[in-house]
Order: sequence, then structure tokens, then C-alpha cells
Amino acid sequence: MGDMDQIRIEPKDGKFAVVLKHGGLIQEMELRHQWEEAKQFAFYLSDRIRLDVFCKGKKLSRK
Repeated sequence: MGDMDQIRIEPKDGKFAVVLKHGGLIQEMELRHQWEEAKQFAFYLSDRIRLDVFCKGKKLSRK
């Protein structure tokens, strides 16, 4: 994965943070209470900015 631009879902304080990594910068975009909400928002961003979604180093699919 290295320095690749991506959207990530990361656990944070019992919730799920949707994080954008772009151009070497990391920005938390949203904090959601439920996994499915975080995943839905991450793919919403993915559609608009054309980046893949990852969690724990693995690329996620919409399934």
C-alpha cells in the first residue's frame, strides 16, 4: 500500500473513521457509529474522487 492515495476505514474509539489519504496528507472525513454506515460513506467518496477503499490493508468491494 505504501504511499498510495486511498480512502480507509479505521476503528476509532468504538466507532469507524472514514479517512482520506491523498498526496501524503491524511484527513479524517467522517466518524460513523456503525460499520455499514462507514462503508457506505467511504464508497460514496470513492465514486466521487475515484480512489479505492481499504480496511486493515485490504481493498474492499461493495458486496
